[in-house]
Amino acid sequence: MQAQTELASYLSTRVKDAFKGANVADADSKNFGVYGERFVASVSEAKYSGFRRDTDWWVKVQTFTPDNKPDKQMYRVIQLWTISKDMLKKQFDMMFVELAGSQPPTPETKRAMDLVQNTVAKDFFSGK
Repeated sequence: MQAQTELASYLSTRVKDAFKGANVADADSKNFGVYGERFVASVSEAKYSGFRRDTDWWVKVQTFTPDNKPDKQMYRVIQLWTISKDMLKKQFDMMFVELAGSQPPTPETKRAMDLVQNTVAKDFFSGK
């Protein structure tokens, strides 16, 4: 399993889902979308540290023929990978700093950046 690639893929999907449910005013939606897409790209391309494989399970899968007779049996492994919230937050914060760049943002861009950061914080780190 390519854990690094899989983790980046799952996290970027989760970030996209968080943005879909974000409550953003029409006036802010364009900048939110642009900055959000840049953050999703950063999440999907990042190399993460601090994650580890916690446990795994083997699952027997039985398939059936169209007339409901047993067909094939397969075994699949399910792996649980973990990363602490603090470690993930540090890595996301570094991405936000990198995305902000060295230029001071316009008020509209700053509002979009704040909306994206608040959406990520609420979805990932609010203590659910």
